[in-house]
Amino acid sequence: LRILLLGVLIALLGITPLSKTVTDGFERVRRAQSASNPAELADNLASIAEQQPWREGYWEAAGNAALAANDFQSAGDYFSRAAAKGELSQEGYLAWGDADWQRESPQTALQIWRIAGTIGVSPDVILQRQAEVYRALGDDLALIDTLRSILHSSPAISGARPDVAALYHELGLLLAAYFPESAPAYLSQAIEFDPTLEPQIRSLKFAIQRALPQNDPIYQFIESGRALANLGHWDLAEKSFGNAVEHHPEYAEAWAYLGEARQHTNSGGEPLLALQTAYGLDPESIAVNTFMAIYWQRQGEPELALTYLETAVELDPRNPALLVEIGNLVALLGDLEAGQDYYWQAIANSPNDPKFLREFLKFSIR
Repeated sequence: LRILLLGVLIALLGITPLSKTVTDGFERVRRAQSASNPAELADNLASIAEQQPWREGYWEAAGNAALAANDFQSAGDYFSRAAAKGELSQEGYLAWGDADWQRESPQTALQIWRIAGTIGVSPDVILQRQAEVYRALGDDLALIDTLRSILHSSPAISGARPDVAALYHELGLLLAAYFPESAPAYLSQAIEFDPTLEPQIRSLKFAIQRALPQNDPIYQFIESGRALANLGHWDLAEKSFGNAVEHHPEYAEAWAYLGEARQHTNSGGEPLLALQTAYGLDPESIAVNTFMAIYWQRQGEPELALTYLETAVELDPRNPALLVEIGNLVALLGDLEAGQDYYWQAIANSPNDPKFLREFLKFSIR
């Protein structure tokens, strides 16, 4: 602003032999500032910078104005010109990276912010920006490293801090999908900073802690994925089941859970392909047959779903959940009496659990 005011003052006093084009440019800059028109301001500052390359500060000022006008392409170009002249400030490098991120050039933005770090910009400021990019890109492993750096580089904080708790929570969820053994510590920290998170974190934390003594990474991935799915984090559950499959491609139930998870996400993975792989590996798995039945029921194919459920019930004839599901399917196909019989079997097999009696009442109402 001081540079602009000085330029206007010099132009008005006629101290230097400025061309009329330049003096007109200063006047347009003044009018654009008064009218709060950042797009016009950026254009005129860039014009002055072109005509008077020996003057400093105009390219960065033009970049800031273009950024304010959401003209990210021009902002990036102007900041680049300032950097090429060695005139770009620390704030200018941050703004340059912001412009490239907004114009969907994430890798360039990350590179610019790294340069900002080498010239004295606070690591915390840069790490927060990097985390935003990695979230948007879905680069979970890079996000894990970045969140760890943010939390470990921050000074100790006492008292409840929901913002810090959110970072610990986010990191704990990510670790649950990729490195389950490391997740409980961060989930505990999230609860420490924000005790209101405990109800939604507790089940995931306990599921992982129960699985850890087994010293079986595949089992840990499955249990962690199931807990994530129960909390509605299907995207991370899919990653967890995918990691189980990657570690043990012959594990049928891991493929079955992966197929189920893919039906709840937009990852583009083929759920039926995963389920078919699971069935090919173990056609007598209760979980595999159950997930196949659920899949075909969702596809509006109750007859096909019933064949898989019947297999599951043959494998586990006293399972009340399977009996309720097969009763529901049989009734949908028109045999209400047989459907009712399956519900009564479920109730008889689990007399102390009112859940199945409630399910029968719902069935009767329908």
